[in-house]
Amino acid sequence: MKKLISLMAGLALLPCANFTAYAEYNIYPQTAFEYESFRNSYYDMYRVDEDSVYFLDRDIYAEGTGLIVSSDNESEVKRETHGFIFKPENDGNYLVSVSGTEQLYVWLEEPVDGVPETVVSYPEIYSYIVEVKNGEIKVDYKGQSGFNAPYDSKKENLTDFLDKNYFSYTNGSIGVESYITNVYSENDVVSYFCVNSAYSEKGGNVEISNEEIAVCDGFEWVSSAIGFTDIMNLYKIKAIADGDVNVKIDNKEFNLTVSNKIFRCPNNDDIIQGDVNGDGEFNIADAVTLQEWLLNKPDIKILAENADFNNDNIIDVFDFCMMKESLSDKLRNEAVPALAVINYDTYCNEEYGWYTNLSVNMIDFGGNEYSEDFGRHTGGEDNEKFISMADEIIQNGHQKYLDIENNDLVNDIKYISENAEKYKNCEMIRNIGGWEDYGENYLCLLYNENGERKYIELCRFGGEFAWLDNEEIQQFVTKLVENNLFADKHSFEITLEYMAENTAQN
Repeated sequence: MKKLISLMAGLALLPCANFTAYAEYNIYPQTAFEYESFRNSYYDMYRVDEDSVYFLDRDIYAEGTGLIVSSDNESEVKRETHGFIFKPENDGNYLVSVSGTEQLYVWLEEPVDGVPETVVSYPEIYSYIVEVKNGEIKVDYKGQSGFNAPYDSKKENLTDFLDKNYFSYTNGSIGVESYITNVYSENDVVSYFCVNSAYSEKGGNVEISNEEIAVCDGFEWVSSAIGFTDIMNLYKIKAIADGDVNVKIDNKEFNLTVSNKIFRCPNNDDIIQGDVNGDGEFNIADAVTLQEWLLNKPDIKILAENADFNNDNIIDVFDFCMMKESLSDKLRNEAVPALAVINYDTYCNEEYGWYTNLSVNMIDFGGNEYSEDFGRHTGGEDNEKFISMADEIIQNGHQKYLDIENNDLVNDIKYISENAEKYKNCEMIRNIGGWEDYGENYLCLLYNENGERKYIELCRFGGEFAWLDNEEIQQFVTKLVENNLFADKHSFEITLEYMAENTAQN
């Protein structure tokens, strides 16, 4: 009798074992019981695993279950018994839609067997935005038909949902000009390469190098997001067979590959956002080029695909503003401090009388300047303290770009910085001359030694004038003054003239 009770108790625990198993990573519902258990535990019907997302079928009994994925990044999809495993391969945004079946109660013109209504089943989709950042996956469930498409009895399969509403919603969700949309069913997949382009009532020019590999499946009039009033054409290029194909849409060209009936993301290695002059780098020269192009200066050409920062297919002042902001962030993040200019400037006003104002300028290897004004200074000179704040000043200070044509100065900054060791033992020599009530400007060379930031004072100018007894350094300091990166240019030139006269007299 005890053995029988033990056996019955063991059998009673079997459902609990199944419930526990499916809830673990990489284990998926196989039975109707496990399906219902998953559905009860995951209200939005998905589970984020370590490197993938499992999307449960919306209806265990529905026919034609499928999944739609739209993104400009690669992903893999695998069909399981009651759902799909979605595995993103790159950082970025993905719009994922799962098919389901909804029921609509329809009133009949004449009752049938006394029943005034009937039930109509129709396909529906449920949308999720999957965001991947540094490999971490986040999912935002957007609900039924995410893009608020009305019921349409003509929609019989998943590809029927790829209309203007879907693509407008996709544009607002992933925010890119071109992307791939894959429609997965139980045993098949249909792949589209989708491109937003300028509005044209009759459609633009589409050229496909090999229509045995891909064909144009028409275009939709879309907007950049649901609810927006702008209008664009979105072209759908459908994959037919595996192979390489070149697609030209209006003035845009794409080299595409179809593998296992799916478009692979085009190789964008040669596209550098912001590189509008095509030199392979994004820097201040690109901002100048775009500005001149916007001002309609003659003979100025740009790479438009690299200049469209807001992805609206129009190059305008809004892109220029976004470019400057992006360039500023890029320079700050990449900046390595090479020089520090510490200014104890003397002023006089009615409130304070004579007082000292402190400001610090950091100059990076590209000659770009980052300045922070600390205001009225009442303490002593503490150059080491402000040099230790170099990275903070670069991130938060006012930014000023070096003239793009001044490559000689950039090369000099790099040379002096890379050869700091040879100047460490040079003596500081005091020269005749000085400016009373000027204050003091200090120029310091920053360098790393055994992972520690150190500095060499190259020059001080103001109440006294002193610089290193080294011809290279003296020429370098003079060049910085000429480019308004150190000291007052006029005062410095007068001081040099005074020194030259004294040397001649002696």
